[in-house]
Amino acid sequence: MSRRTRGLPPRRALLVTMLPAIAGTLGIRGFDMTRRVWGLLIGLIGVGLAGCSGFGGGSSQEAAAVAGQYAPPSSNTSRQRAGVPEAAVSGRTGMAPGIDLNAAASDELLALLQASGRFDLIERVRLSQILADRGLSGMIQSARLIRTAAVPGIDYVMLGEVSGLSVRKEPPPDKLSVAGVENLFHISSADVPRLIVDGKVQLSLVNLRSGDVEVAGVTSFHRIVSPKAMGLQLTAGELAAADSPSLTTADARRVLRLMLDNAVRAALPQLDRWAASLPPPAAPVPPGEATVASATTRPATRASTTLAATVICPQCGARVPADEEFCPNCGHQLH
Repeated sequence: MSRRTRGLPPRRALLVTMLPAIAGTLGIRGFDMTRRVWGLLIGLIGVGLAGCSGFGGGSSQEAAAVAGQYAPPSSNTSRQRAGVPEAAVSGRTGMAPGIDLNAAASDELLALLQASGRFDLIERVRLSQILADRGLSGMIQSARLIRTAAVPGIDYVMLGEVSGLSVRKEPPPDKLSVAGVENLFHISSADVPRLIVDGKVQLSLVNLRSGDVEVAGVTSFHRIVSPKAMGLQLTAGELAAADSPSLTTADARRVLRLMLDNAVRAALPQLDRWAASLPPPAAPVPPGEATVASATTRPATRASTTLAATVICPQCGARVPADEEFCPNCGHQLH
C-alpha cells in the first residue's frame, strides 16, 4: 500500500491509484492535470478521513421520524380553545396539479397542534359551519382575520401561511469536484438523486374577539435530502428518471407536515409562556345545581323579581341561558 492510499477505504484507495487515468477520461492534460488531479486527491483523502456527512443522512431521517412528537407544556396550563381555518399556501413548484394545498396544510397543522396537547381544537370544516351559522362566513380569508367577533366556544384561531413552497431536483455535481468523480465511478452514495425543499411558514395565534395577535413567528425550511430520508413515496429511481419532481398528494402532505412541524416546534416555548400568563379559567357549575336561577341578588319583591331560565351544558357542565344555541364555554350545540 502506498503512502497516498494508507488509511483510506478500499474503493477510495483504488480511486486515488486511478487518478491519472481519471484525468485522461476527463480530458485534463499537462500542468493543468497535475494541479487539478491533486486537488481532487486532497478532497478525496479529506472525505475518506472525515466520512460522508450532510443533511440528507441520518439527521434528516431522525427529523422526519419525530415530526409531531413534542415535550409536554413546561407548566400546568389550561388548554386553549382555538379554531384552525384553511391555511394559505403560495408556490407549488414540484407538486402535481390538482392538489388542494391549502386544505392539506390546514389538516396537517391541526394534527400537529393536537399532538402538542396544548389546545382544544375545531377543524376547518366545522369552524366554517359555525361561522356561517352566525353570519360570519367572511370573517377569515386567506389566513387573515378580516373582522373580529365573539364566537361562543372559540377564543382564538391559529392562522397558518406557507409561502415559497418549492421542491426541486438537485442539479448533478461538477465532474471536476470530489462528488462528481465519486458519482462518475459510483463509489459512494453521491449518485443518489436528492431534492431541494424550500418554504417559509408563518403561524399566528389571534384572539377572535379583539383581533390581538397573541403569539406569532416565521420559520424558514431548507433541506437537501433524498426522497427516502424525507419519508416520501417518490423513489430514487423515479427522481433520477425525471427532469423535475411531481409529488403526489401524499408526498405533498408529508412535505407540508415537516415544514409545519418545524414551525410548531419553534413556536411552542412562546406559546407556553403566553399560556402561563393567562388567568385561570372560571370553574364550571356542578351538574347537580338547579337550572333556574334568580337574575338579581337584591331582596325579592313581586315587582322586581325576575327569573331567567338556564340549562346545564351536557358537555362541560356550565350553566347557559336557555335561549343560547351553543354553549359559550365549550361551543357544544345545545339545541
